[in-house]
Amino acid sequence: MRKEFYPKIQALFLVVLLFTPGCTSNIDRHKFENVDRLTARVEKEAEKGTDYVKFEKALQDLSAAISSARAVTSTKEETDLLHDYAELLATYQDGQLLWRYKMESSLYPWIPEGRVYADDGIKALARKYDLPMESHVVEITGDRFETVSAGSVKEVLERAHLKAKAVRSRLPLF
Repeated sequence: MRKEFYPKIQALFLVVLLFTPGCTSNIDRHKFENVDRLTARVEKEAEKGTDYVKFEKALQDLSAAISSARAVTSTKEETDLLHDYAELLATYQDGQLLWRYKMESSLYPWIPEGRVYADDGIKALARKYDLPMESHVVEITGDRFETVSAGSVKEVLERAHLKAKAVRSRLPLF
């Protein structure tokens, strides 16, 4: 008797799962497969943090995939998800800018080690991400300049990683 009971319960559970309103997603996962795959690639390159060129290429590919996905989104949920992917891309691009400035700053002896020169673009990122800034003076000329910590690159990329987890979790499983 017990063995006959379990298939009926399983069938009932399956029917409830398949036909319960609100359990279905208005997001077609297939439309986002390329965007999701490239997001994972960007995350991988950001985590490694060793090859700026590969990271830059991954960002370019993700940007192109997001642009392509705009043409096929058809529901509000898909549009909202794509918007979130675009915001995530922007956060990664902020990290990319900081990374580039970190590499360039290391070439100038008047910029303290472990610091990133802050022009107007970096200052805007410092405000956006609440990154502490330090003021410095070039001894020879007396010119003042500001920097952010080289660790800011990692901080912004970690924020992007957390955002990526949240965005990617919104994709339906199948």
